[in-house]
Amino acid sequence: MKRLVLLLFAIMMLLGLFVVASSAQTRHYRRPVIIRHYDPFWRGTLWDPYWPSRGYNDPFYWDIRKDYYDRKAVSDSQKKLAKDREKFYADGYLSAKEAEKLAKDQQKYNKAVSKLNDDD
Repeated sequence: MKRLVLLLFAIMMLLGLFVVASSAQTRHYRRPVIIRHYDPFWRGTLWDPYWPSRGYNDPFYWDIRKDYYDRKAVSDSQKKLAKDREKFYADGYLSAKEAEKLAKDQQKYNKAVSKLNDDD
């Protein structure tokens, strides 16, 4: 009788361990997602572990890199200007603070365009 009770108790303990082990396997943890924007020139900066690379002293590389970033600056400033214009003109009233912000955005856009055109 003692052996039967001991055997049943042992079986119950093993089943309990299986339940705990199987529930631990079903837990899911969300891992953080890192979103990186595409930048073809992410290498070649001072923190690059492969620096200096083969093309680091190549002037053609630096011209292409500078042209890429100048075009990106124009595109970014144009998007920002359009977004702010849409937001500020949505209510039909342009306050002095909003007009000043739009003027600054326009200056940044003009500066980026002139920098892009000076290199050509």
